[in-house]
Amino acid sequence: MVWSIIPIENFPNNAIAIIFNILFIIFFIIEISIIRRIKKYKPRNGKTKDKGSFFIVMLGIFIPLVYSFVIAYNDVGQFSFNTSYLGLLLMAAGFGLRQWSIKTLGRFFTPIVSVHSDHKLIQSGPYKYMRHPSYTGLFLELVGVAFALSNLFATITVMIFFLPAIMYRIMVEEYLLGEHFGKNYESYKQRTKRLIPFVY
Repeated sequence: MVWSIIPIENFPNNAIAIIFNILFIIFFIIEISIIRRIKKYKPRNGKTKDKGSFFIVMLGIFIPLVYSFVIAYNDVGQFSFNTSYLGLLLMAAGFGLRQWSIKTLGRFFTPIVSVHSDHKLIQSGPYKYMRHPSYTGLFLELVGVAFALSNLFATITVMIFFLPAIMYRIMVEEYLLGEHFGKNYESYKQRTKRLIPFVY
């Protein structure tokens, strides 16, 4: 008998269920650790103008995840099991991109929208092509969870709640960065895309 945080019936086989559980638990532990150490990420000298975006993004993550689990337990909204394999790939890709982005930013990574007094405009790694790759990674993780569960309603919920939340966050963040870096940030915006390289 395979233990799973989601009923086994939501997956095509036990192996997929095991991989899903491992990936999800890793994601959960890392994201919770970031939230718990939020004071560590606040700049000692600089500006903080989050405008509630952290709380809004948390809701944009929490609501789709809880809803996905509830409908998975009630066997509602399932479609082809083929999406489970794609879902796991999206989860892994999103995780890799998000962690790469956070590592690239280093001490400039802050869950609360803020800038350090000595803030540098990072344009290397994934930031060479996207201005918000960590959010792209987070989106892939959430969509990956919905696809791994092979659930249409879960996928729609991610779109309805997470996308507006992250777009608000981006608006707040880009305003502060533009205010801080001025023309340098405007030039950077012209060379890059928000979330998808060469597209958007």
